[in-house]
Amino acid sequence: MNTPYEILISIHGAPADNPALEFGLNLARATRWPVSLLGVYTKKPPSALSQTLTEAASQLSEDAIPCQVILEQGKFVPDVVSHISGRDDILTLFSDIEKRGWPRWMLFSRFRALFAATSAPLIRVRSACWPLRRLLICSGGLAYTIPLEKLAVALAQITGARLTFLHIVEPVTLDYALAREVAEHWETLQKTNTPQARHLSKVLAYAQGAGVDAMVRVRHGAVIKNILDELAEGDYDLIGLGSAYSSHSLRKHYSADVTALVAAEVDCPLLTMRGSGQDSYA
Repeated sequence: MNTPYEILISIHGAPADNPALEFGLNLARATRWPVSLLGVYTKKPPSALSQTLTEAASQLSEDAIPCQVILEQGKFVPDVVSHISGRDDILTLFSDIEKRGWPRWMLFSRFRALFAATSAPLIRVRSACWPLRRLLICSGGLAYTIPLEKLAVALAQITGARLTFLHIVEPVTLDYALAREVAEHWETLQKTNTPQARHLSKVLAYAQGAGVDAMVRVRHGAVIKNILDELAEGDYDLIGLGSAYSSHSLRKHYSADVTALVAAEVDCPLLTMRGSGQDSYA
């Protein structure tokens, strides 16, 4: 069940990139997954960037972890996307660019661009929280979150972290039978025969079958508020959100992108992966 990935640590030499590099090195030591260190520069390769990558590669080599250094001139997001396009087995780590005086919502444009351009797993790192002890994975109870859930189980299995799958039951806005049943029985949702309950039972069984200490938590109310409240109350070290969104998705025109809205508010490492809805636990 320990699915092998490759790790791509992407930086362009700014101090804001340091958390991604630190977190990535710790993750590589824990997982033993091979690492590519990608440094992107705009004009000429700065000596500090080259030195940072060389020192990081040396540390990984001392730990016998396969590693390569890549220095490229270009723009950060297109260069990263070119390395992970069509490769859902590459886990990309990166940090936001900090700009003094910018509003908070403008600090995650790098995340939004990468998230829209690829279905590959991403970890946005603002603070290098390590070790991983508690992971919060938000599950919509639908198939598009399965790739994220499986990756989270693999990380928890390797690191020994406790895993909480969070499902938010929203207030009923459309009056139909399934929505009423879920809303009326949200406190005992796992005991119902709803699609959401069946999904949560499968993901919990999958995690426990991997030997992971896992639980399901159900909350009721506004999605963003409840995710942020759970994150604050639970002392989690990483949050994960799946999404069906892409830059070409029609859904973005008529419903909120929960992943992007949460990403704008959190500082702990954020794991995301876009699913196709075709995956299963069968």
